[in-house]
Amino acid sequence: MSAIFYTSYGLLWLIVIFQSLLLLGVVRAIHHKTAVPSSQPTRAVRSGSLVGQHVPHFEAFDLSGRRIDEASLPNTFNALLFVSTDCVSCMASLDEINLLKDKVAGSLMIVCRDGLEACQDLSEAYDLDGIPVIVDEDRKVSELFDVVATPTAVLIGANRRIRTYGHPVDKDELASMIAAGEVHSFAQDGAAV
Repeated sequence: MSAIFYTSYGLLWLIVIFQSLLLLGVVRAIHHKTAVPSSQPTRAVRSGSLVGQHVPHFEAFDLSGRRIDEASLPNTFNALLFVSTDCVSCMASLDEINLLKDKVAGSLMIVCRDGLEACQDLSEAYDLDGIPVIVDEDRKVSELFDVVATPTAVLIGANRRIRTYGHPVDKDELASMIAAGEVHSFAQDGAAV
């Protein structure tokens, strides 16, 4: 009787191990199917470690070839909106910019993480005249600002310190971020974060 007992006990453990592996495979398959495609935005920046720090030194060029660096930012509230041409949520944010043009004039820059031609097409498609579009094909500006996903808005206070990061994934989020950042920025004007 003990031989039958040990044999059935061993078979039972084999079944348990097989079912565990099967369950692990099902979980991995489900996770793989529900993972966010690379062209979709994610809601994460590396660490947000730049919040409260001065804007990093950067140098880039806009669509007209004009050199832009951190000194080009007005010493008032600013927002840098990092976008990619293959990002659906970025397009929703850019749609909203037309509604906000008067409000953001002089305080918003678009950082396009694609090549010059794609960025020019984007500017024309969304009628971004009057809003500087920085070409960041090599993603150096994105790296300096710790941006790894689009859309990402980096709000900069009047004291040229980074206030916060945000990820406007629908049309109203960008407007509310800018409105909240403006109020906060002007209330803290010149104060250290």
